[in-house]
Amino acid sequence: MKRSLRLVGLAAFVALPLCASSQDARPVTFGVSGGLSLPIGDLGDGYDAGYNGTGHIMFKPASFTNLGFRGDVNFDRFKAKSSNSAIIGNSDVTLRLIGGTANAIYSFPQSNPGVVRPYVLAGVGMQNSKSSVSVGSVSASGSSTDVHAQGGGGVNFQLASFSTFVEAKYVNVFGDGSSLSFIPITFGIRF
Repeated sequence: MKRSLRLVGLAAFVALPLCASSQDARPVTFGVSGGLSLPIGDLGDGYDAGYNGTGHIMFKPASFTNLGFRGDVNFDRFKAKSSNSAIIGNSDVTLRLIGGTANAIYSFPQSNPGVVRPYVLAGVGMQNSKSSVSVGSVSASGSSTDVHAQGGGGVNFQLASFSTFVEAKYVNVFGDGSSLSFIPITFGIRF
């Protein structure tokens, strides 16, 4: 995972010179983001805060002033609370989610859109969740692919010569008879 994060950081560093301050005029942009994932509800009872990484492709039709669309591919990982792992003994219990989401984004009108521009988003997609348990040399896992919905908001702003954003969302994965809920809080760049 550290190698993947290094590659994302290197790609972002290489892409920085390509970033222009007039990105909002382009109809298609790409982005990457990462940050903290906070489990809530039943998921929060069993797991500690985790981390996430997301790739984005954004489409803003010229005919819509404030409305855009974004596709996300996300990776989230949580580790079980140590008190739950102690029940099983010396174990490693993790939950990993990989998914794709189609979002609609509404950016609030601004008199000076180059400074800070808040937005809200809502989307639906699919998440594959995989839980793994390792006790010594024995391991077991199970996975499920389910529909999820998300909603949240953030702010776009210029940082140096490239466009960045900070975002928080509520994500609910609808499983068989139960659901997983968490709140990713991310920082990202667009290029």
